[in-house]
Amino acid sequence: EEFKRFMFSLAVRNGYGNYKETVLIGDGAAWIRSMKEELFPDAQQILDFYHLCENVYSYAKSVFSADENIYKPWAKEMCESLKKSKYEYVLDVIKKIKVKKRDKSSLNLSQYIINNINNIDYADYIKRGYFIGSGAAESANRYVLQERLKLPGMRWDAANGQAVLSLMAKLKSGLWERDVVKASYRHYGVKPARAFPY
Repeated sequence: EEFKRFMFSLAVRNGYGNYKETVLIGDGAAWIRSMKEELFPDAQQILDFYHLCENVYSYAKSVFSADENIYKPWAKEMCESLKKSKYEYVLDVIKKIKVKKRDKSSLNLSQYIINNINNIDYADYIKRGYFIGSGAAESANRYVLQERLKLPGMRWDAANGQAVLSLMAKLKSGLWERDVVKASYRHYGVKPARAFPY
């Protein structure tokens, strides 16, 4: 509940409600689908393509007894088909596989795809210019957060760390002039440096 409040507040502060389109990328977990329906009913949710492919490869490895000569080409073909939005074909192929006994820990790939059927039209998403993976956000975690906070000798408490990360996010997002410089001038009557050396 706390995460949902934070997520919605962040979305509103960043203009949710004024966008023509809103897209959420997630790993297919049921709680993310539920949160999307509750908070962002007008949004398009996208199942992270690379997460889906990880599951395809894990499933293939399991059902083909880890034989790389069989499971890797099979998984590659399924991922390529899914990227072209041929999920009905993939479901049909999976249905024809005779699995004697599925390991309790292994994924039911068919059900996973069916649960996310409204979130895997990758051909359309690519055509619209949407991201189909969360790589950009994960990369930002490394280049915005870790790069600044994990340098040798760095020590942060929550408040100071958040302040630095907010400034880094503005800088890396190209919003330094618009948000930081103008706000500083408006509040303090001084113009800060155009950027800082990190």
